[in-house]
Amino acid sequence: VVNIINLNFIKFIFGLNITRKSSSCFFNRKIASKFSVNLDLYLSHAYSKIVPQSEANNSASKGEKASAITLNEKNIKTPESFGLNYEFIEWLRGFVDGEGTFVISHTAGHYYSFIFQIWLHKDDHKVLNLIQNTLGFGQVLSNDSRNAIYFRVQDRIGIKKIIDIFSYYPLNSSKHLNFLVFKEAFELYINAKSKNDIGSEMKNFINSMNKSRSDYTINNHQIRITPNWVLGFVEAEGSFYVAKRSYALVFSIAQSSRDPALMEELKNYFTNLCLQSSSDNRKIEGIGLNITKRSPNFDLFKLVIEQDQILIDYIIPFFNKLTWLTKKKQSFEYWKIVLELKKLGRNYEEKGLDLMNKISLVMNRLSTDKTEALDLDILSKEITSSLNAPSNLEIREENGVSRIFIKSLKKYKAGVSSKKKIPVVIQDEQGVIIKEFTTLKSCADYLGVDPSWAKTLLVKGKAINISKNSELPKLAYIKRMDENKFFK
Repeated sequence: VVNIINLNFIKFIFGLNITRKSSSCFFNRKIASKFSVNLDLYLSHAYSKIVPQSEANNSASKGEKASAITLNEKNIKTPESFGLNYEFIEWLRGFVDGEGTFVISHTAGHYYSFIFQIWLHKDDHKVLNLIQNTLGFGQVLSNDSRNAIYFRVQDRIGIKKIIDIFSYYPLNSSKHLNFLVFKEAFELYINAKSKNDIGSEMKNFINSMNKSRSDYTINNHQIRITPNWVLGFVEAEGSFYVAKRSYALVFSIAQSSRDPALMEELKNYFTNLCLQSSSDNRKIEGIGLNITKRSPNFDLFKLVIEQDQILIDYIIPFFNKLTWLTKKKQSFEYWKIVLELKKLGRNYEEKGLDLMNKISLVMNRLSTDKTEALDLDILSKEITSSLNAPSNLEIREENGVSRIFIKSLKKYKAGVSSKKKIPVVIQDEQGVIIKEFTTLKSCADYLGVDPSWAKTLLVKGKAINISKNSELPKLAYIKRMDENKFFK
């Protein structure tokens, strides 16, 4: 198994002492007996990485006794001003963009309540406890009738702290508009000499928030996307799943149509992630942004990535480097296991398909699901056995042509063949040879592109810019060579 399966997850979920050198042997018989996923242990470790224990203890000990924080943003200069680190604040921004809400509630007479809250399924109670302990204020409460748990801040001191945090570290989504109304209303309310004089203004504030809001235009608002913001947003709104019929691996992020600018920026972020280390334009086309109409008045933006090469080369390494804080970590790791099974051709075996279906059921399963829960110990043994068994795919060569043979089906994989060795050269537009290569792969490595894209350039005669200076492009072509004779 290649080392795209996160080492930290294996270490802390399975309790194994694994080094980088042994990363190619993640799944062995020892793991089978330890596959009962200890997510609490992983989250405990993740929390200690994001927030040092000393800071967590100090924050938790302050509780509601902490002194009030002013709303003067100039007094706030660094994340340490909140007793937090930068990675956690960025993660929190993304998570709140997905799951957070700001509410103004009319209680009685001229009195109003200001509430910040995050609602989740009860299975994710660990992350809300983590947020509460890290911030050092707020409450974690349950709602059994909805199988839900929620983090709530309602006291004046806590609300001031929340306002300070998101004033200095603004949200990216349209929830930033709700926050601005929430902040303005709160300042008016706490500074009003008489609550009798602000009733109409408070009603206007309430009618311009959340579902009552009709205008979602954000003027002069800079969307700032960082790796930890992406992780927080994905843990709230992202999905890792396996398509039912094709067994294609899919990574997607869904958001309401109120946030087209954010979704475009997110698409650009992942596109640039590909471009940072490759000039393979084909990869850009593998990141789609679709609009789905859920109802006459509600559209859904969905960013979808299902091209294996993008997932393997960029998306998986990106998320492997980050510290997950919710149960979605478990789905991500199972999702990668399915990818490893596909690399072994298990999707062409009856037992392999059955195993992939089982993993799909476990990936996003909630404790309240009515379907019968699978025995994770038995599942782990099946996974280990399948990963350690000989591959169902075999490279066979006939007349200098390499083809993938599917052993269980006793036939070659359709449309997959290539010459054993393709000597090529890079030529400029005048036909001058720039460099020679014994194989197409070595040429692809030299250009910093995927071998499959290099083959596309060769077959279709497309040009590639080999200049590092974007203002002075230098176009070149990959040409095939045979006994010093060149032909397309």
